[in-house]
Amino acid sequence: MGAVRRLLPSLALLLLAEHGWAADVDAPGRLTGEPDVPPSSALAQPPAPEPETAPEPLEEVTVDAAPRTEPHAPSGTVVPRRVLELAPQRSADSLLRFAPGLTLSRHGGEGKPAQLLYRGFDAAHGQDLEVTLGGLPLNEVSNLHGQGYVDLGGVMPEAVERLQLEPGPYDARQGDFAVAGSLGLELGWAEPGLTTQLSVGSFAERRLLLGYRPKDAPSGTFAAFEAHASDGYGKSRASRRSGALAQWEHRLGDVSLRLLGGAHTARFDSAGVLRLDDVEQGRVDRWGSYLPGSGGDSSRFFFGAELRDGGREGSASLMPFIQQRSLRLRSNFTGFLVDPAHGDALQQTERRTTLGLRGSYGVALPLLSARDRLEAGLYARSDAIEQAQLRLAAADDSVVTSEVDASVSALDLAGWLELRVHPLSWLAVRAGLRADGLGFATQDHGGHAHGAEEHAGGHARSAQGTHLGKKADLVAALGAGFSAVLAYGEGFRSPQARSLGDGERAPFASARSGELGLRYAGRGLYGTLSGFLTRLDSDLSFDETTGRNEAVPGTERRGLAATLVALPTDWFTSSTSLTFTHAAFHSSGGRFRAGDLLPNVPARVARTDLGVQHVVTRLLGRELQARAGLGLGYQGGKPLPYGEVARDSVLVDGLLGARLQELELRLDVENLLDTAWFDGEYTYASSFRPGAQASLLPARHVSVGPPRQLLLTLALHL
Repeated sequence: MGAVRRLLPSLALLLLAEHGWAADVDAPGRLTGEPDVPPSSALAQPPAPEPETAPEPLEEVTVDAAPRTEPHAPSGTVVPRRVLELAPQRSADSLLRFAPGLTLSRHGGEGKPAQLLYRGFDAAHGQDLEVTLGGLPLNEVSNLHGQGYVDLGGVMPEAVERLQLEPGPYDARQGDFAVAGSLGLELGWAEPGLTTQLSVGSFAERRLLLGYRPKDAPSGTFAAFEAHASDGYGKSRASRRSGALAQWEHRLGDVSLRLLGGAHTARFDSAGVLRLDDVEQGRVDRWGSYLPGSGGDSSRFFFGAELRDGGREGSASLMPFIQQRSLRLRSNFTGFLVDPAHGDALQQTERRTTLGLRGSYGVALPLLSARDRLEAGLYARSDAIEQAQLRLAAADDSVVTSEVDASVSALDLAGWLELRVHPLSWLAVRAGLRADGLGFATQDHGGHAHGAEEHAGGHARSAQGTHLGKKADLVAALGAGFSAVLAYGEGFRSPQARSLGDGERAPFASARSGELGLRYAGRGLYGTLSGFLTRLDSDLSFDETTGRNEAVPGTERRGLAATLVALPTDWFTSSTSLTFTHAAFHSSGGRFRAGDLLPNVPARVARTDLGVQHVVTRLLGRELQARAGLGLGYQGGKPLPYGEVARDSVLVDGLLGARLQELELRLDVENLLDTAWFDGEYTYASSFRPGAQASLLPARHVSVGPPRQLLLTLALHL
């Protein structure tokens, strides 16, 4: 416990110190206290053959396609900045395309967070994928629009140093929403000094970026500001956003302090969906919208402080955090089907404050070898939420019905233990146990119908529940850079608080998952190949009448995943991933039967990116550096309700750039071939003609994907 006792005195020393910037500050958000990899001008070297042994640095040109810390999943990986820069970066959401097996849908518009589709999961806006930013949790508990809602607004893609992907629920640190896995965005600014970027592009897109990193500071110390606006590529697609993000790291001896804060605000329009028959027969423009007025706005402020002590007696970490958030969304997926007179428009609003604390303590525990280790951790999070849902009249936006007006309080308290032992020099075994206790309290405030006086309604109620998850993995070094990994884990997704009755034992969507695979880590090469199986006892699927995911029977995913990252030289980069998934119901209920395919999730996902960067000549006494990148993304085999299948899509992105020391010019092109494609496809009944006789026959609906988009950026590096 000596490391814990040193935390507060060490903090005082940090605040008084006049010098001592660390040249190698630990990765942001990392709580394990395990030894890290000293950085190089490119990336650090792959891990040594023995499992769980920290790699040593090589010469400056060596690369690190492998994770900085050993992942639990066979297919766990880190996507470094060098790979993230291979394709256009228009927002933080666009970076998620590089996570193997993950695809995005922006059917809600450019300003709304993307829908996440991962390994057979329709994770909506985050319900099945735990997402963190520098260690801060981003998933929103009991969000009215969708459980686990994640908004990356205010995060500049240039500030993301790497993505850390942990598929499955195999790590004891993983908690709520880590059903399909976890995704961490770790922050850092690439180069010291002042960076100014001005971008202009298609559809009146414009962007201003300012970033600063002190000359002698580590990459984790920086501040950045962004302002972005676009008229959109069609009707009702305009968006505006601005954000600020800053992080400060300081180290004194074994102790380091990290402060992280940011804020953002956004306003966006949404075109909604179109009936495919209307598009094909020319009754509506491909870039049109039936019902202008959909969209929303959002804002957020967040702050976190992490103190770490990595002394010889043990390692300790403590991170309190706070977030404040507001959100308003308006949507209409069915037109005038439910209410032929007023229309089916929904407006959802939320305001929330989140307070939390996470910490861990790790100590050497030589049971079978000197490398054996025990870690204990805790997590506490409290959410205070005000939320409302209204049905609005299409004619004048007056309130037709108040469907939700509630206050929600949610508390998650968790603790975990993880033991790592090495029974043989080539074998590492980890076993973990995590317990989560969740409490919910809901107060309904009532509502009012169109033209009626307000009345009190609903009542106060509370519910509690617990989840105990077992975790384990085995890593066997096979030699020549290969290792075999077997992992098992149990995860959960918390319920919507308003769905719980008074005194109910809070139910969970519980998941059991297993994965078996191979990893390879060599000089300039990293790859994985694995098979996985995940079963959920209950699930959620999109419901067009409510505009969000609703409860459905239990489901199962099984599949294969492969990744290969090649960085053979300092001027060439290649990254490829393939994922095949079969997602189906294993039980029956409602409109679904056992064996039915889970709708709206692609069965096949692939992405490959190539890039070159090289000094071509000297001009005016300065090096002229040229770069080019090409990316190809594919998704196919996406089933829809009623036995239909969505169209496959193949998109190509590219970039060209040149830099003459302080001055840089870059052209980003998304959808390089101007492919006509659908960002989302759905099958259900609708009626977009007010007062018309509605047909209850299901029809294909689409959200049209963006055409070719160009963005020209001029950057000044001082």
